[in-house]
Amino acid sequence: WIDYDSYETVPAVAVAPLPLDGEPDFGSMVSDDRCQVSEHYPWVGPQGNVYVVGLGPLQVADQVPSCVLRLEPGASQFDPDYQLDLLEALDARDIYGSWPMDGGAKILAQYWPNAAPTPDTTDYWEMAGMEEWRIGIVDLETGQGTAVDEIPRGGVMSHFSLELDGERYVQVYEQDGDTLESVLYLVTPTGATQATVKAGTNGDFQYLARVR
Repeated sequence: WIDYDSYETVPAVAVAPLPLDGEPDFGSMVSDDRCQVSEHYPWVGPQGNVYVVGLGPLQVADQVPSCVLRLEPGASQFDPDYQLDLLEALDARDIYGSWPMDGGAKILAQYWPNAAPTPDTTDYWEMAGMEEWRIGIVDLETGQGTAVDEIPRGGVMSHFSLELDGERYVQVYEQDGDTLESVLYLVTPTGATQATVKAGTNGDFQYLARVR
């Protein structure tokens, strides 16, 4: 959990394997303190590994790594030989959010590059609104991070998962004169991008679904 008043966290990732039938056994929860608090949801990669991302509030990212751990199929603990540091992979000072892509083999992350100016505030929401956040892709097998330079810098996007037909989309808030518009970009696993649609002034994308 995270207390957003004090930014106090329990710096550990945790998952609870639950049966599809019968009563859940929360005593079987698996946790690991090598990463910050669990973010969002776990997912299954191409080899059957379960991946979990641990991200902390922006102010404490340097205390415990923002990283990825994995559970191998049938394992009862996280793989002790696997820990992917997202800050190192993207040469970043902070990670705001991450989302699986490419069938779970990679993640797309929004990050503050080390090359960008140091923020002049420690307030969570002020930092979130600053236009220095970038988009990058990290390969979970090789650990290689790649910046998606075609998407302009901006404030952080919604934490909602924006995916349609197995393809990952990114929401970026762009200034157009005196107005702020939400622009949706399609991002491929290779980092290629395409601006697809604008939500208009004060618009925001929450979910994507296809009407058939």
